[in-house]
Amino acid sequence: MSTIRQMVKDINVVRDQLKPENLDYYDDVIVHVRDARIDREAGEELLLEMGHHLLDAQKKGKTAKQLFAKDSMEYGNMLIRNLPEKRQLSKPMYYLMIPWIALTWVFLIQALMGLFRISISDSGIVGQINVATLIIVAVGSIALVEMLTRFTDQPVEKSDTTKPGMQINARAILTYLVILILIFGVGIFLRQVMPVITIVPWVSLLLFVIGVVGQKFIFMRK
Repeated sequence: MSTIRQMVKDINVVRDQLKPENLDYYDDVIVHVRDARIDREAGEELLLEMGHHLLDAQKKGKTAKQLFAKDSMEYGNMLIRNLPEKRQLSKPMYYLMIPWIALTWVFLIQALMGLFRISISDSGIVGQINVATLIIVAVGSIALVEMLTRFTDQPVEKSDTTKPGMQINARAILTYLVILILIFGVGIFLRQVMPVITIVPWVSLLLFVIGVVGQKFIFMRK
């Protein structure tokens, strides 16, 4: 179980022990912090720490307002100011990252297939790939990721007693499914007219390594 999911569960345990007034205050802060563009793990850790302080104060007869001496919105803002911001990719970088990753793995598959063919036969040309295939992978990966994102779109975590079911955005899924079908249809046509190129297995392997390194230093920098 991930650290974040465990902290969410622990926060829900705290929520179940709070009196209504303190729970309303705590929930306001939780929503405010989770909606902010901050590092998720750091945010959940601070919310859990706040919850434990609030529980201790409640046992001594104090309310959340007495303990924190601020209204929930003001206190939430104070917490957010002390938390590291979440690094988010811009949309152009996000849509560049998806085909980058997809093509990186295509080159690995190309390299492995080429090396396998060389191992079983010394004759024939290895490493051939149609340019249309690369285009289909690049464009299709974006549509596929978007469709899966809509399919797995879920609400913010709630308490363990009210676990929500998966929300399915049927219209968005259908739209991207149609787009995928169109992409593959166009791809079939392009395969008839686009050139076939030869990339030897060692070059494909090098392109895979470059792709992996690029993922780390271009898209995953902190």
